[in-house]
Amino acid sequence: YIINYEQAETYAEKNQRMGRIRRVGSEHNNVVVYDMITENSFDEVRLQKIEKDKILAESLVGSTTPPMR
Repeated sequence: YIINYEQAETYAEKNQRMGRIRRVGSEHNNVVVYDMITENSFDEVRLQKIEKDKILAESLVGSTTPPMR
């Protein structure tokens, strides 16, 4: 599990955070990510930007990772 109480600045930073948990050789098959967001906050806007960047990156490389919510 990862709980983001402060949003990453970029999609790459968020992806790196998740990668720290999802390591090769891990005994766990799933990673669960919780994003703590206050309504109408800067973090809400930042999360929307990260999601757009994720979609763009996946369209360029063809990745199929689950949506970040």
